[in-house]
Amino acid sequence: MIRICVMLGLTAACFAVRINPVLTIKNGKQPQCIAASKEKIFLAYQAGQKVLGWLPTFPLIATSGPNFWPSTKPESAGLCDTIYDVKGLEIDHTGNLWVLDDGGTSICFPKIIIFNPDNYKEIYHCQFPSAVVSSSSSNNRKLRGLFLDCFRADKCFAYIAYSGSNTIVVFDKSTGQIGRVEVQGTKIFAIALSALKKKLYISGYQSGALFSVSVAEIRAGKKSVKPTFEGNMNDWCSEMVMDDATGVLYLELKNSLVVYWNTNTPFQLVKVDFQEKYGRSKFSFAKGISGSIWIMQYKTSEKKSILYSAVVETESNTRFTTTVSGANTETDTKKRDEVFPATEIISVNTSTKNSENNEKGGTGTLIVAITCFIIFSIMSVGISYLAWSRIVKKKRRFSIPR
Repeated sequence: MIRICVMLGLTAACFAVRINPVLTIKNGKQPQCIAASKEKIFLAYQAGQKVLGWLPTFPLIATSGPNFWPSTKPESAGLCDTIYDVKGLEIDHTGNLWVLDDGGTSICFPKIIIFNPDNYKEIYHCQFPSAVVSSSSSNNRKLRGLFLDCFRADKCFAYIAYSGSNTIVVFDKSTGQIGRVEVQGTKIFAIALSALKKKLYISGYQSGALFSVSVAEIRAGKKSVKPTFEGNMNDWCSEMVMDDATGVLYLELKNSLVVYWNTNTPFQLVKVDFQEKYGRSKFSFAKGISGSIWIMQYKTSEKKSILYSAVVETESNTRFTTTVSGANTETDTKKRDEVFPATEIISVNTSTKNSENNEKGGTGTLIVAITCFIIFSIMSVGISYLAWSRIVKKKRRFSIPR
């Protein structure tokens, strides 16, 4: 586990991310995406008879596989009401499961379907208009992720990345309208929503740049938004999720590496260590209802999935608070070493090479200044001592004996 400390005034605030294995699925298929409710983890697989499934949240044992929903295999060509190719899953504040389906064929357009996960019944269905999805070929759509912004009881938006373009697809549940928002001068690969910061984080397409845009502007109906540069990841980010309870953003980079950034501090990526070695792995993220974060690691060579819960532990002064699924508990400093053992801080990169050089240059200048001050102080003390010794000797030489 890696600990990061930041000075906040005269107080040092430290935090660390602990990754806890929850369950293992052996001899299984690769999940395309996951979502989490309080009791269940929902999984979506590639098109076929078994597309949607679920797992209990805390079995803490190995399992042969998920419990699958009734068949979603199309009965005939052109049947576009079924699920073909899931690109996003999300649980809303009422507990309903939202599914983003890409359509899977040149006949069917993408759609959003909302289910009651308790009885598998469809309660809402909305197909994308041709004005939003320019091509009916599923190979050219490249829709990625589904993030819900339910900022009022009667207002719920869904944000979807149109990967490879400068477009975010926005669905307004209250009106049933689907539109496009342009991100000025930026091609998108993946997005993540921070409801607390009112931001959409955006990873650049075929670039390592990380941006953000204002959610308030999208809510207000703006069709074009200006991105803010957040930092340079030096690699593609294929998926990410924000933990709003702690401000930690988790990202999967293109080289199958998972990192995180505490967005309350200057941009710095830190590697996440898992119980299982990385190897050839694919990762999926989900945000739990209670604020917890779930990470699914699929090991290609072993055809094995491992589900983890991500826990952020924070420390300040002589006491620290442990945050688990949104609940806080204070712990004595006697247990400090148990929670924060001495570990190596692995910084994947910083924002830019120039900032690295500036930091190194600033540190070197500070060291030189301190060294010069110490040498000057020693010389001053030495000169003062010699002058004092000469004065004392002169007084003794010319003093009159009594």
